[in-house]
Amino acid sequence: MTATVSRLLSLLPTILLGSAWLAAVFYHGVHIGYLVFAQASFVLLAAYIFWSSAKPGIKLPRNSLAVATALFWLYLILSIPLGSIPIYNKYTAWLIGMLPAAFFLFQLADIKKQRWNLILALVVAIATGLSLHYTYELISGATFHDNSGSASVFYTRNTLAALLNLVLLTASATFLSLRQQRLHPVIQIMLGASIFMMAYAVGITQSRGALAALFAGQSLLGILIYRRLDKGIWFSLLFILLVALLLANIQTEGGLIGRLLTLSDLGSAGLDRLYIWQASWSIIKESPWLGHGPGMFSLLYPQYRLPEEISGGKYVHNDYLQIWLEMGLLGLLILIALLISTITTFRGTLRRSIDLPTRLEISGLFCGLLSVALHSFFTFNLYILSILVLAGLFLGRLNQLCIKDSNSYIYIRPELYIKPSLIRLLIIIISLIALILLASDWAHQHYYRRAIKEYQQKQFEAADKSFTLAKRLNATNASLVSHASLLIDSIHTWPESAVEKRMALYNEALQLLDKAETINPLRTYQYHVRGHLYSSYPEFTGKDYLRLASNAYRHALYLNPRLYKVRYLLAQLLLAENRENEALEVLEQGLIQTYLPRQNITPYLKLTMALRLSQGNEAGARNLALSIQTRQAEDKRKDIETILNDDSPDKSNELNIAIDPSELTIAK
Repeated sequence: MTATVSRLLSLLPTILLGSAWLAAVFYHGVHIGYLVFAQASFVLLAAYIFWSSAKPGIKLPRNSLAVATALFWLYLILSIPLGSIPIYNKYTAWLIGMLPAAFFLFQLADIKKQRWNLILALVVAIATGLSLHYTYELISGATFHDNSGSASVFYTRNTLAALLNLVLLTASATFLSLRQQRLHPVIQIMLGASIFMMAYAVGITQSRGALAALFAGQSLLGILIYRRLDKGIWFSLLFILLVALLLANIQTEGGLIGRLLTLSDLGSAGLDRLYIWQASWSIIKESPWLGHGPGMFSLLYPQYRLPEEISGGKYVHNDYLQIWLEMGLLGLLILIALLISTITTFRGTLRRSIDLPTRLEISGLFCGLLSVALHSFFTFNLYILSILVLAGLFLGRLNQLCIKDSNSYIYIRPELYIKPSLIRLLIIIISLIALILLASDWAHQHYYRRAIKEYQQKQFEAADKSFTLAKRLNATNASLVSHASLLIDSIHTWPESAVEKRMALYNEALQLLDKAETINPLRTYQYHVRGHLYSSYPEFTGKDYLRLASNAYRHALYLNPRLYKVRYLLAQLLLAENRENEALEVLEQGLIQTYLPRQNITPYLKLTMALRLSQGNEAGARNLALSIQTRQAEDKRKDIETILNDDSPDKSNELNIAIDPSELTIAK
């Protein structure tokens, strides 16, 4: 019985690492339960490691790669208090920190080859399943391959392709190793089929950055191991890859090659990204050394966005530029040091006398990580949880294989200073606190989402209770603003004679908005709601209600000039004060912005057209009339397709309720 329990416990680190990554695959900034599960798995693994190491001590790698990873993690933590909005910055800091966390937990758990093979088998199986799922979506018409639409469980095809590249290159090296050693023919066939499906899926995404990264990774893998393999073995892998990509090109009706050919004109091929990078550079210049804080790009970007740029506005689409913007030049240099240390560690190992299976494995791991690093010049891999966790695990395994001897480790023995019983008591206490905080974050979102649903169903009393419970667990900007919006709507449900009750609701909503603004002053929706509150209830706001409402709307437009609904409301207020010229000016300023077909700007355009006519601008009014007719015709045809194809994960922008899971505090 004791032996059975011991064997089960020895599997625990493998199970926890695998389950953490599996949960990470399904987390994309909305369903926080997956993130909490992944983090809880890491907490339990850390508790298990330190509990088991209470007497023998902790063994930590001390080579350059481990030091660089530790510095990167430390700087992420320090960037929280240094950021513009620390309570908001910590979410992104802890998210990116999952990479070094996975790296060190893998090292501390001392996962041996047999256990590592189990993790790798799970990763390959899930990646193959994601590839099959995306292929089914494409063939069945559930997703669109002519735009950056969702792919499998991911919001963008680029993210799916990046994850598949990471797995594909590592699996390719394993396939070559098994073929060279003539081991496990059944596993060879299964692995070859998985490589085919992953390569095919990458091909049908038509992601130019991912395909270029795949070609670069496979080319380097070939250079590193070609002379050490039987030529037929290498060509068998090439055959699988070429057939998969050829079929992908046929499936996409030549789209794969067509997309790659657009790279001959980099200026037009990456025009949207060039717009984002240009605006991002303007933000960087405001604070180049320390940056603005993790996660701040999405809050600051609307002020700097070029009128013609139409991305979701969440990411720079260049991880290195975004790290610089958010964590300053020092953060970028530490990240570059991490990349360089990975290269030097890998290169130093290749110069040693190592057996072929080890050479193949570290080459596959390195090329997979390289593909992510290269692709990150054009996307946001460092902000995707599944890629962060998997890259951390692969980096940990790479470092484990590259460490030369026991002299490359540092041994920490806390039992020399603290009794083992006290150490274990501290482990229990710290782990319980961490798990309770994580559970609190999950419960917060549970009640928050329930409140949103009740609010939408006009169940105001039930929604108020749910919002209150969510606020007690964790008062976030989004939940406070949504609660205020609920209270504002509930004022209408009381008769005008119930003055005290109506005024109490008004004051409570105002207090919630004040608190939300204190937590995060850069969110635009709170000013939208504030303006609505002031203008809807002048009897409580006072005679100055129009000015107060106008100021709130103007501040929202300062933070994001593309808020056409706010422009419309501000223009209405100005017209109420007979300030027609100012109202038209506000509306005209918004016309230089680019709006998506799914955005209902017809009322906005109609009001502008009416004011142009009132000012005698008949030609301008006719132009707007044509625009309105064109947009109304296109709206009927493209509305659903545009929503599906929108590459922005932030699909709650147009809701009347502020849903923003990124502001949930993630406990560590």
